[in-house]
Amino acid sequence: MTLVYRSVFSDSDGRICQTVDDLFGRWLKLKDLEIPDDGLSSDGTALLSASDQIAWAQRREIVTATTEVVRRLRLVEEADAARWVTTIVWGDSTHSARLPGAPAGWVWVDLEHETVGSQHFVRPGSPRLVRELLAAGEAQDGSLPLTSDVWEITGTHVEELIRYATDVSRHVPIIVFAYDGQRAYNQPQLASRLARDLAGIAVVFRLVDGAATERFASLMPEGYAVYGGAMRTYLPGVGTDDDLATRHRVLGRASLVALGPRAFPAVKDQILELSTTRTAPFSSRPGRQRKPAWTVDRTLPRTMPEATSLTLGWVRSRLDRLRSKWGMPTVGEDTATLAGLHAAFEETIETVAPPDAAAPGTAPLEALQAAAEARQQVELMEQLLDESDRESTKAGKQFSRLRSELEEMQLEATEAVEQVDRSQRRARWLEKRLRHLGDVAIGVDDSLPEAPPSVAETLILARQHLPFLEIFDTDESAAALDLHAGAQLFAIKTWNALIALNAYAEAACEGTFHGSFYSWCQEPPGGEHALPATTVAMTESESVESNPSWREARIFRVPDSVAPSGQIYMPAHVKIVKRGAPAPRLHFYDDTTKTGKVLVGYLGAHLPTARFH
Repeated sequence: MTLVYRSVFSDSDGRICQTVDDLFGRWLKLKDLEIPDDGLSSDGTALLSASDQIAWAQRREIVTATTEVVRRLRLVEEADAARWVTTIVWGDSTHSARLPGAPAGWVWVDLEHETVGSQHFVRPGSPRLVRELLAAGEAQDGSLPLTSDVWEITGTHVEELIRYATDVSRHVPIIVFAYDGQRAYNQPQLASRLARDLAGIAVVFRLVDGAATERFASLMPEGYAVYGGAMRTYLPGVGTDDDLATRHRVLGRASLVALGPRAFPAVKDQILELSTTRTAPFSSRPGRQRKPAWTVDRTLPRTMPEATSLTLGWVRSRLDRLRSKWGMPTVGEDTATLAGLHAAFEETIETVAPPDAAAPGTAPLEALQAAAEARQQVELMEQLLDESDRESTKAGKQFSRLRSELEEMQLEATEAVEQVDRSQRRARWLEKRLRHLGDVAIGVDDSLPEAPPSVAETLILARQHLPFLEIFDTDESAAALDLHAGAQLFAIKTWNALIALNAYAEAACEGTFHGSFYSWCQEPPGGEHALPATTVAMTESESVESNPSWREARIFRVPDSVAPSGQIYMPAHVKIVKRGAPAPRLHFYDDTTKTGKVLVGYLGAHLPTARFH
């Protein structure tokens, strides 16, 4: 099963926890499902259905030693194309168990999905049940109220938004739309759809006018503002000592316009995926002696061992309680692996219910009841152990992926530093030569604007300032790069590539340079814009050339004067970022001998190869 949605929030006054059962039943009826008259069992109950739909639900409850009542409901829906599992766990305390100012309860909702056969993976929005839970009371993440509606922020409410953004107890992202005076896209609709589908895992705000946008910018730390109809996602930890403004992604108005209908699913899927990286609040499992939910750190552990230790420690404590009930020695903290806990489970099961145990009816009633209770405990423990195992495996994969991405970015950064160092040494040498020749008017070339913050905007600037380039319909694929964490790096390197292509085309047209763009980058004329030759490829690999579908993906539109069919194969490309994903590529066609221009057919994520699908 793949976790596709996870929400954890506090119930400030306990009203949400009191309505979970009723809302769950109403939610089932909307699905044409009904709980039998005798209710739900702890082992699972088949639900009544007017159709042929197969579904079952389970309900379990326990009162902990701290008088907290922890309950869990689970719905499993079977369909031809997929299996869906919705789990809701919630807990509330007696008045004496609550700390002053603490919420009365907490809620944790997971949605899991498993495809059948060759069906495509689906990442839906928030379950309707979550939206109804949020509406039933006062759901909060830290001080941030959770809702499925958009918060419209005027100038008088900006300070409140600032408090939410900088709240150190916040765990979910907030999305802020800057005022769009041009009305370049349907911002209210996009904000409303995001608020609905991200209910429980993000909160959406709109700055409704220019004054509110300016005030928000003036009160936020430097580099954290959002302007011009852009959308910015503020992750937890805004403004802390180790925070960086670049962590909080900006999706500019140009990118949103270029993405069009793709903007909503792209942003939604990113936030949904982010919600699944939060570690499960294991302390919310039935039976564990736990800290209050409002003090539990639910952020992604920094290392895999921390996540595993948390999981195993909780499972071990549950097993020890069961073993002590039967007079067995506890497992002990030296059992630090899942394999060790599995072995301890086997030993416990053999003791509680050995294979040669007497048949039912031959033992005292008390013994049979105790054995039945023990079997239920063992089943619950095995089920929870499986869940913990999945959490550990998932955390391990995430840790490996993040480590790989870090290594790739370190390599990219090393190459960038080397390139800057070479450029600075060349600039110093040129300055010395100019001074020696008596020309002391040394400054910065400001004939071209600086690189914009988004990839989509580089194309807008290129069409305005680079006359020797002709850029075709690649705005949408370029804007998709702005959805990634490295968008600003992509924009800077793309802008440099476009400037270099324009400089080459101009020299080729004027007859001052004879050769390919690759040759230009190998030995650039003094003072001219160029790229490291290692980032330029004039051909594709043999595997691409011999694969019809991969080759076809590199055929792009051109004027009929260039190719009668209106399309041409463009193997030449610039590696905007050489490693990792999405590894952006800029594909071009050198037509300086005919039209006097370089034609840009594609800017976007790496096109298909054996590695990129």
